Amino acid sequence: LMEGITSEAASLAGQLKLPGLVVLYDDNKITIDGSTDLAFTEDTGKRFESYGWQVDTVEDGDGSAKDILEALENARKAMKPVLIKVRTTIGFGCPKAGTAHIHGTPLSAEDIAKMRKSAGFPEATAFHVPKKVLDFFRARGAEGDQAAAQWSKLLEQYKEAHPALHTELVRRLRGDGPPAWWGCFNAASAKPVDAGDAALSAMAALLPEVVGGSMYSCPA
Repeated sequence: LMEGITSEAASLAGQLKLPGLVVLYDDNKITIDGSTDLAFTEDTGKRFESYGWQVDTVEDGDGSAKDILEALENARKAMKPVLIKVRTTIGFGCPKAGTAHIHGTPLSAEDIAKMRKSAGFPEATAFHVPKKVLDFFRARGAEGDQAAAQWSKLLEQYKEAHPALHTELVRRLRGDGPPAWWGCFNAASAKPVDAGDAALSAMAALLPEVVGGSMYSCPA
C-alpha cells in the first residue's frame, strides 16, 4: 500500500462504495530496506477510513486463522469496501523472522530445516502437504466445479434471453475489444491534448467499459 496508484484506486472504490471488495493488508512492518518506519509512518487505517472504507484489524495473523476468517465473513456483509489489517511477522517460524533479511534474501538450508521443524513438517522433505490440507482443498475444488457448472448454466439462460447483452458481457469478461477498435485513434488530431481528448471520446463510443476523464469534457 506504499505505492501511489493504490491511493487513487482505493479513493475511487470508496467514492463508488463498492461492496464485496475486501483487501487483506499484510501489516508486517518490514520493507526490503528494514523497518517501514524508515519511510512509511502514516496511519494506513485512517487513510482508508477517509476514503470511505471500513477498516478492521486482526491482531494475530501468525497464529489465528479463525480471526482472519471471521474478519472476512464480516467484511462480506459490508456495503462498502473493506480493508483488513492483518498484523503478521514476516518469515514467521524462521530464525530470521521479523527482519528485512527474510524479505529479499534466500533462506539457507539450515534456516529452511528449522522453519519446517517449527511448523511441524518433516525437516528433510523438500515439499510437504499434510493430508488434512490436501483433502480440504480437493473438496473445495469439487465445490468450485459445481459452482462453475451452475454459473455456465445461468450464462446460457442469459444468452437465450438477452443474446446481444450476452455477447457484450462475454467480450468484456474475456478482455476482447470490438472488431477494429484501434481505428478509434484515427479521430485524434495533431495537438497532444486535443488528441488525447479525441481518442478517449472515440474509445468511449466503442468500449463502454472504459473509465477516464478529459479536461475538454468537463465544464471548466
